[in-house]
Amino acid sequence: METIEISPDDYKSTEEYHMALWCAEAKEAGYITDWAYEDREYPLSGSVVDFKTTVHHTKTKGPRFKEKEFTLLKPHSYTPDFRIWPEDKFFSMDHGLWRYTTPCKLFYSDGDDNIQPYVIDVKGLFQRFDGARSFSINQKWVFEKHRIYVNKVVPKRFFKKTWVPKSAAYGKRGTRLAQYATCKLMEGL
Repeated sequence: METIEISPDDYKSTEEYHMALWCAEAKEAGYITDWAYEDREYPLSGSVVDFKTTVHHTKTKGPRFKEKEFTLLKPHSYTPDFRIWPEDKFFSMDHGLWRYTTPCKLFYSDGDDNIQPYVIDVKGLFQRFDGARSFSINQKWVFEKHRIYVNKVVPKRFFKKTWVPKSAAYGKRGTRLAQYATCKLMEGL
């Protein structure tokens, strides 16, 4: 089995790094077949062009009139943090994740329509700039536009339901971190 080097520098937050460690352990233990970090962008709306006009340029050698667009609203898209593909073993545990599957082909199908990934956005317990509000809007918008449910995962709560990765449970000194003291390790399952 190949080991993947996971560096905290590759992730935007400690919570995302800990979730990546969980995904690596879950893949190694056979709970998931694969996982991906910020690999898909879901377009939600295009730009809104207010008007096109002709602008007169005096310092050009070519044509003196040029058509220019004035954008009223920029395009908007959403990139979830993780996508995980479950293995049969994954369904035997209480993980609290939900996925929406439709009988028709999803917008971003990976070829196998029977195995759709769980889409996850990682949030911390405390959010200084209220990312939960914008996430809630994006979550509804992605579901309405693409029929994909994005799970909001707070690692501390998720690890209590499943397990905490060994690398995340212990600090640099080798002692168990207080925030994950009540969480089980994979060996305890």
